[in-house]
Amino acid sequence: SAQRLSAAERERWERDGYIVRERVFDAAELVALVDAVETVAAAVRARAQRPGAGPERRLADGHRLQFTSRAGVQWEWREGSREIRLIEPVTHLDERLASATSDARFVEPICDALGVPEIG
Repeated sequence: SAQRLSAAERERWERDGYIVRERVFDAAELVALVDAVETVAAAVRARAQRPGAGPERRLADGHRLQFTSRAGVQWEWREGSREIRLIEPVTHLDERLASATSDARFVEPICDALGVPEIG
């Protein structure tokens, strides 16, 4: 398939552990993805701060973690920060994220690099 890694990309993947493909998604698609990310971040932030929200936990390594919106939210390390470091899982929070992460332009190169038929 056109999405498989080229020989040069495979070499970079094996050497560096990552590849970069530019202009895979067009400008309108990227605007929609940025909007999806910002929309999800705002909604998760608000839900995490509501009365009765799940408690924040601190892991042994200092990471601040909270479960909300059927997802684990890792906050930036600064005490009291509401800047999001990571949300997992995230695809159930916005259809645009689910669509992007199942798009062949995203999935097929990953499957090829990892040598697997599908990703979860």
